[in-house]
Parts: sequence; structure tokens; C-alpha cells
Amino acid sequence: MDSLEFKVKIMKIFVTGATGFIGGHLVPSLKDQGHEVVEIDRQRYDITDKDIDLQGAEAVYHLAGLLGKYGLPEEDYRNVNVEGTKNIFNLAKEQGVNKFFYLSSAGVQGPLPNGVVADERYQYNPSNIYEETKAEAERHVLNADSDMKVTAIRPEFIYGPGDMHVLGLFKQIQKGYFPLFGGGRSVLHPTYIDDLIFVLQKLLERDKNGVYIIAGEQYLSVEELADKIASALDTKIKNIKIPRRLALAGAITVETASSLVKKDPPITKAMIEFFTGNRAFDTSKARADLDFNPISLDEGLKKTVDWYKEKKYL
Repeated sequence: MDSLEFKVKIMKIFVTGATGFIGGHLVPSLKDQGHEVVEIDRQRYDITDKDIDLQGAEAVYHLAGLLGKYGLPEEDYRNVNVEGTKNIFNLAKEQGVNKFFYLSSAGVQGPLPNGVVADERYQYNPSNIYEETKAEAERHVLNADSDMKVTAIRPEFIYGPGDMHVLGLFKQIQKGYFPLFGGGRSVLHPTYIDDLIFVLQKLLERDKNGVYIIAGEQYLSVEELADKIASALDTKIKNIKIPRRLALAGAITVETASSLVKKDPPITKAMIEFFTGNRAFDTSKARADLDFNPISLDEGLKKTVDWYKEKKYL
């Protein structure tokens, strides 16, 4: 989005996960609009702490969550993503907060059948512990008895300046080759960080409950995305197609070997599943209700590459 101009009164706003990738973009943007922002981050708070003081807040953005990471026990995901969300939600309700924004994930709808482009009405279909716990937390905040205006935002595959989660993808492509598991035909839907921030701020204008899928300008195959990233990097790429079954077998072997030497594996089953699962989304609701108009994928990738290079990551 080119501009962040909003017609909303100045508020006191609490943001959990304030120092994360998304919070690191949202907090300065809210402050630029004149809001008083109280940052809740894991260095200073445990989001399961029942003594967190949200008094005076008119809105809470609950961004804190545990992303998919190899080797973490399931109870860690449940403690942060479910119990932490329930705690912050209940505290907000008890302390008179008016608006509660929950950062969910389009992953709660899981990988989609070939050809399906899902909107907000598509069924829950989580496929891993991260998606399962995000879905459980989302259902809680949407269905709980509360006077607050509650919105669940489901972003998909967020990328952009400041993101370290998908840096490895750019680094791999910069090397000049990229493995295409299952032929690279599966569909992904990248979303630029500024587009998500626009939506998160735009929602302050609304006094309605709801669910919004937020995804980028276009969905495209993994092979097409790899080629676009290569173009943004100004490099040529050779795509190596690997059958899905072979890739999964290799990932299992690598995971086993890595566990013996107590190191994170360079490739995992979760990675294979992500790059071979279809994820294409319909953002018509956000476009109609929130004036959502995402930037082009080419522009977003260029800005991301420029930032990585400026910071010497590439």
C-alpha cells in the first residue's frame, strides 16, 4: 500500500509480540498515527501471566505466537498459541478493552485441494500442531461471550524487510539452483508486510466483529515464485525437480541424522509439506470492506531483496 492515512481517534493500544517481525512494523506505524502504544514482548512479559495490566486500553493487537520450528514439543505450541491467547483475551475482556484483534493464520484452513481458492467461509483444516493451535485459539476468541469487537486476521506467507523466517529461501535461490519438490506445481500466496500493516490499522476504524483473509496480489506456483525471486536477485536459476515421496524420505533421513548430532536439520518434513501444499486465497472481503489493494509481487520482492542486501544478508 502506498499510504497509511486513517480517520480514527487517537487510542491507547496494547500490542503483544511487539518486537517480532509483524509487531516491529505495526508498532512504529501506530505511533506515527499518534496512538499511545504499550508494547508487550517476551523479554518483559509471559503472555500466560494473569497479572498483565491492560487498564486504559481501547484496543489490543494480539500478535504473539509460536511459529513452526523444528523439534519443539507440542505443549509449547499449546501453551503460547492457545493458553496465551485465552489469557490475553480474558484479561482484555475483564479490563474493559473495546476492540480485540487476533493475528491468526490462513494456515487454519490447511493445504487446499487442487484448484480451490479459499475465502473466509472455507472449513478449518489444520494439518500440523502450529495450525491446530492457531485454529483453536481463533475459535475461542470468535465464539467467546464478550462485549468486545473481535476480529481475526488470517495472513498468508508474510515476507518483507525485517523478516528472517524466509531468508533461507532467498539465499538458496541466490546460489543459482532451487529444489522443486513435487515438481513445483503447488500454489503459494505471498503477502507483503506493509499490506498486512495497512489492514491491521484500517481495522481500527471498524466496530464490527469479523474474519479477514489477507494475502498478496497473486497466488502462483512454487516454480513461478522461485523464478520471480531469482529475477529480483538478478540471478539465473536452475530448478531441480524432486518427487515428493523422495523428498519426504530424504527429509526423514536428514532429521534422524541431525537429531543424533543435536543440530537443526537443513531440511524437514514440514518444509516439504509447505512447498507441496496448495494455498491460494480469495481476498474479496478485505478488498471490499477495508480498501485493501496489495502491491505487486514484483515490487514487494524487490523491496525485500534491497533490504536483505542493505543489511548484508545477501
